[in-house]
Amino acid sequence: MESYRSLTASDKPLLMMSSGQCGSVWGMAMLHRNGHHSVGVVIKREHAGPGRYLKNEAALQRQIFSAAWSLQLTSVPQCFDLVDHEDDGRWRDLLLILPAGQGKCTTMIAERITAVSRQAQLLLVKKYNWTPTRHRLMQTLESNSYYTHCLVHLYLGQRRPCSLALPATRPQVFTLCNLPLHIDQMEELQLPCPKYAKAMAESLAMLHWEMRLSGARVKFVLGGRRGAVTLSTSTPLAESTVWMFDFDRLRPIQANVSGLISIARAF
Repeated sequence: MESYRSLTASDKPLLMMSSGQCGSVWGMAMLHRNGHHSVGVVIKREHAGPGRYLKNEAALQRQIFSAAWSLQLTSVPQCFDLVDHEDDGRWRDLLLILPAGQGKCTTMIAERITAVSRQAQLLLVKKYNWTPTRHRLMQTLESNSYYTHCLVHLYLGQRRPCSLALPATRPQVFTLCNLPLHIDQMEELQLPCPKYAKAMAESLAMLHWEMRLSGARVKFVLGGRRGAVTLSTSTPLAESTVWMFDFDRLRPIQANVSGLISIARAF
């Protein structure tokens, strides 16, 4: 159990960054820990679908974070705490920074994955935003503003449909929050695809063979390096780090053919 003094947020209330079957993610806040530097965190609130519980995810994330020292190319966010809905003391902090009307529920406090650099965000807008928001986003980024929730989801096994080259079929909505990047885009941007593949492979190997956990549905994203202040402007996305997270779907692997099939599916 992590010991901390308080949670604060410079911009209140927190904004919802994403939502899924297991819960919704809110950011960003600062966790002020006893005897440690303050650290940026996100708040994940439980809205459990069938078999999806934050208690399970928090326990797995702690185990995986402890084992991740062996990973050379992948980072794993730290889980600092799991707050029960009956923990009135900690909910006093949480209710001060969440939007009005958000009730008490099981909540995980975890390390925030730093967004990719402003230069990387500007590159992505220039290359892939064909919507009416393009000009506004470019102006915002060129004025040194920065989108703190910009993570780039890696899809090494998928290419965009060829029809996207035609203006009429291009996406009508663009957001820098949880932006998907397909293999053809990575090649277009001259990103180190073999390095990303190796990062994913070593991470899944750790889950499967060291921890005996199925790696189904874990997510891999590009984010900022842990503790980094600035990134190179020449290759802004290539300087980002691969992060692995979202562990609530992991289950123990059986030592039989069924277990081997689950490993193959995860790859």
